[in-house]
Amino acid sequence: MGSGVEQQAVPSRKKEAWKLFSCGQTEKAKAVGDEIVAAGFADAEVTYLIGCCQARMGQLASAVISFNLSLEFQPELPYTHVSLGAAYNAMGNRKRAIACYEHALTIQPDLPEANYVLADLYCATGNTDRAEAIYKKLIGLKTGSGVPYFKLAHIEKSRNRPLQAIEHFEQALKFEPENTDYLTALGDICVNLEMYERAIQVLERALQKDSLNETALGRLCIACVRKGDYQQAVDNIDIALANGLIIANVAIAFLSVCKHVQRCEQAIDYAQSCLKTGRLSDYAKNTIHGQLALTLDHCERYDEAWHHLSISKKGRLAANAATPYDPAGHCAFVNALIDVFNSATLFQLPKANVQHRVKPVFIVGMPRSGTSLVEHILNAHPQLTGGGELSYIGDIINRLPSLIGNGEAWPGCIRSVKQPLLNRLATEHLDKLAAISATSTFISDKMPHNYYALGLIQLLFPDAKIIHCRRNPLDTCISIYFQNFLVGHDYSDSLFNLGTHYHQYQKLMQHWKSNLGIDMLELDYEELVNKPEDLIRKLVAFCGLPWDEQCLAFNKQKRRVSTASFDQVRQPIYTRSIDRWRYYDVQLDELKLGLERGI
Repeated sequence: MGSGVEQQAVPSRKKEAWKLFSCGQTEKAKAVGDEIVAAGFADAEVTYLIGCCQARMGQLASAVISFNLSLEFQPELPYTHVSLGAAYNAMGNRKRAIACYEHALTIQPDLPEANYVLADLYCATGNTDRAEAIYKKLIGLKTGSGVPYFKLAHIEKSRNRPLQAIEHFEQALKFEPENTDYLTALGDICVNLEMYERAIQVLERALQKDSLNETALGRLCIACVRKGDYQQAVDNIDIALANGLIIANVAIAFLSVCKHVQRCEQAIDYAQSCLKTGRLSDYAKNTIHGQLALTLDHCERYDEAWHHLSISKKGRLAANAATPYDPAGHCAFVNALIDVFNSATLFQLPKANVQHRVKPVFIVGMPRSGTSLVEHILNAHPQLTGGGELSYIGDIINRLPSLIGNGEAWPGCIRSVKQPLLNRLATEHLDKLAAISATSTFISDKMPHNYYALGLIQLLFPDAKIIHCRRNPLDTCISIYFQNFLVGHDYSDSLFNLGTHYHQYQKLMQHWKSNLGIDMLELDYEELVNKPEDLIRKLVAFCGLPWDEQCLAFNKQKRRVSTASFDQVRQPIYTRSIDRWRYYDVQLDELKLGLERGI
């Protein structure tokens, strides 16, 4: 045995070391532990203490050695396994960390902190099923905390199950009603689901608790803009400005609303201040550059607009580099639709024959071609309800290969479709439309890309009305290029790809025009904005509706619009978007090449 520490003094020296450790005097605590070991009195406790000191001082490899030595003395101490797992986790070795936490919980299953960390590790490694089971176990332990529900909400959000996520956020708030993290997360997902009233309510609650919570304030500004409450948006934007807060979402909201309150220059300056902070995510930077481009375009500062737009598009292309748009693949898909839905097949295939109180109206075309405007006009009619961009037709297409069961993918599988299946699918679809409005006879679906499915729509709804919105190709494309679409428009960040995509759209629509037997109205945006009353009367009559003067005052509706056109449809019809492409003509060579070549 060594000198310096007598055996009878070891217990008191351990207490001294732990007291030093708890007071933050880590080096002194370790020195006492080292003295005990040097005296020959090493055991599980003192080696564990030394490991804790080493971990706190960042000496992780040494801490691992000490914790393992402690376990040699006493292998079944759960907290030693937990600490060893924490050291491995800090070193980036998640696999070993998980093994340590799992071992600790086999010894003592009800350790809350160990369960939380283990579940978080499983989330980080993509095993959300195991993480979910642990969070549910924590709920069963009745810890009195909303954290397990909060974590489950994020798992459901990652699975693209937002409604289930909302349920868990609401449960978390029952335990901690004023938790700003919970309130802000719930508000954020409500904004994404276009539940703007609920989003505003919970975000304002978060701000009552923490008046300068940047996340809550930013999302509140976005929610107010999307809802169309521009004054409330500006009031909240001014809070950020008055307190010197630089918040990306405030900048985005300010740029969106500034033209309505004649504060564009101030919004532009604020956005540029945000970009100079250097602490924005790539997504936030790309979005602000894109929104700056729109605002500068509105201010007729076209060179500056294109500069910011180019930065935004470059960033978006880099972010999506792993899954680039495939023009050749898109061309092959359009050719397959044309081949399958030829005139002979369209004539020979069965058609659904169902009776229903609802009559569908499909508004199709490229994005930014006037589809939102047309639906907003029609929605002003008391007998028609606009359903917005519905996924129902796309959902049917995804199901058809397995339902038909001939071993072919879409669209080839349609050659074997039978009328009973068409009747069933048509009825299901019409029932979903009926759920949108209990009183309207007509329900519109303005999913622009339903133009891919017009052959199927003829089979399901041979009496449906199709409204094809058209616009000058260059104006349509430049308007698409100026948008920051979230998903589903991966062609829109490259001028050449955008041109090829539009070329294929024109080719397919020409095919439908020549071969479909369904009623289709081709409505030109330029004619609509130059002769609105004539075209609106024609539109209403085409749908089989009686004339109603409310359709001329469509912009006065208090209606939620969730597409990129949410702002424009709240304004009277204007003509300033016609020939907009001319301001950028010198930049459009790649677009024109794509339009010409198509691939």
